[in-house]
Amino acid sequence: PVISDYKAVFEQMLDDAFDNIIRESKEQISIAYRQSHDKPNMRHMINFINKMVMYYNQKHGKISLENIAIYILNEDDISKSPETSILGIKYLGNLEKLFDDNEQRKTEIAELYYGVDEDLARQLPLKLYLTKSIKDTKNLGNTTEYVEKNKKFFPILKDLINTPEYKIYVKNTVTLLNSIEGYVNERRPLWDKLGSNFSDKKDMGTLGSYEVIIPLLSNTSKNTAEEIGNVFLDRIVEDKDNLNGKDICKWLFNVKEETSKRNIVLKEISLTIGAEQFINYVSESNMKYKSFNVSTDNDGLCEKLIEMIEFGVTVTTTLDLLRDDSRFSFSLVSEHLKNSIV
Repeated sequence: PVISDYKAVFEQMLDDAFDNIIRESKEQISIAYRQSHDKPNMRHMINFINKMVMYYNQKHGKISLENIAIYILNEDDISKSPETSILGIKYLGNLEKLFDDNEQRKTEIAELYYGVDEDLARQLPLKLYLTKSIKDTKNLGNTTEYVEKNKKFFPILKDLINTPEYKIYVKNTVTLLNSIEGYVNERRPLWDKLGSNFSDKKDMGTLGSYEVIIPLLSNTSKNTAEEIGNVFLDRIVEDKDNLNGKDICKWLFNVKEETSKRNIVLKEISLTIGAEQFINYVSESNMKYKSFNVSTDNDGLCEKLIEMIEFGVTVTTTLDLLRDDSRFSFSLVSEHLKNSIV
């Protein structure tokens, strides 16, 4: 049945359920309920207050009735994305103008959602958010906001980075750290730890894994950046067969540019790659291809150029770039072109 004096009936039911303990919160809870449910319904009001009583008794009266009401009114929305809802202000739903957002309120909402005690509730949403974000960056939210509102952000993230299970997620953790604005001093030790994890890894054979290098070189301490840069160069030598020439060019020049900004001098490397890789490397780097000691077998290079000519591919630009390079002789290519004309 519909009740005509909705507000009065609801508040009387609150009084009956909680006696004097509801006095200070009654009006706020009443407004919140009416704001969330604008159509009076006796059955719904009874269910709502019964839920409040249940949670209040479960938590032995240690959680405020306001927070219990907020949780029940927004439970469905909170459950869709619990960590980001609690870490931000989404857990307040359409009640954010009625209730302030504070750490104790977040903790009590977390207690209700996860069914844990207060100590664990203080860090569980953040720990779960970081865990999920490190494993899959699609879970990233407004990380800077969460840093601002949670003093335990960096200690918890540090613990995760130091956990062996998470060493394999260097790339994702780099993305997470990069999403934080400011907090340079707080992030620096974490960058250095990630740099160490990067240097320790042995399975860096795919190009996707290389995408962490520039942020690490930019944000780690100078000594760590030098170590990372040298390890990375070794990886390029080791993984050269898995990279095309354009990728080799891209990463060699990017690493050099980034380390030069910090006056870091990396070791020299010598890299012998396949003919097709070398042609792509030269094409990508143009006149700067001699900046690094990258080479290929002369006969193999000539054979590849001849093959390209036979397939109608223009090699004039490549030959012009390499013509004065004393490491190569293109007599076989010239001979082939002469014979082709005849």
